[in-house]
Amino acid sequence: MDAAIELARRLGIESSVEMPGWVVGSEKEALLRRAWVFALPSHAEALPMSVLECMAAGIPVVASRVGGLTSTIADGRTGYLIAWRCPGPFAERLDQLLGNPALRDALGANATRAMQAYSWQAVAAALRDQYAALIVEHAAPSAAAG
Repeated sequence: MDAAIELARRLGIESSVEMPGWVVGSEKEALLRRAWVFALPSHAEALPMSVLECMAAGIPVVASRVGGLTSTIADGRTGYLIAWRCPGPFAERLDQLLGNPALRDALGANATRAMQAYSWQAVAAALRDQYAALIVEHAAPSAAAG
């Protein structure tokens, strides 16, 4: 992170960029309330909790088109997916979102709606339904044999 902070200094944007490192609890919630956009230029990801948290908070995500991000972010609807190692298009999308509050708000609202599928209620209901289906599937042969 030191290299990123130094780069921000060299570019003269250190007053516009925050890199707080690992945060939790109320500090994280405060940062999410202030955030306009979340950027994740990774070369490999599974399903990062940071993306889910940002989307649930209504923050559009600009991320690399890798791993689980491709099934989480709906390109152009909840955020943007950019080809890995393509800083030009990545910067263009960030600039577009930072300069267009209406677009930012629309993508953020879509992201929040999309994250409802990950709510405790939705996940618990899906798990309950899966267990119910397994019980029916595995109980039927033993009942017929009896």
